[in-house]
Amino acid sequence: MQERRMRAADLFEQGVIPAEIARQVGVCHQIVSDWRAVWRRSGRDGLRAAGRAGRLPKVSPDQLARVELVLARGAEANGYPHRAVDLATRG
Repeated sequence: MQERRMRAADLFEQGVIPAEIARQVGVCHQIVSDWRAVWRRSGRDGLRAAGRAGRLPKVSPDQLARVELVLARGAEANGYPHRAVDLATRG
């Protein structure tokens, strides 16, 4: 992905429009817009340090830990009348 961001930086510097950059590097227009905002603020260095990919988690680590504990207790402990729920979810 860094190679794509650096290619996009080259194209920003050449004045290529975002839609064309998106087509050339194979990403959606929104990603190019995000990259361009970073490039304007921090230049190429900002694009090298990409950070995490994807959306931020909607569940905190504490919430996830609580969900794991509840699931580990099993179906009956969580109000389901039969172990079949446990078996069905183990695929």
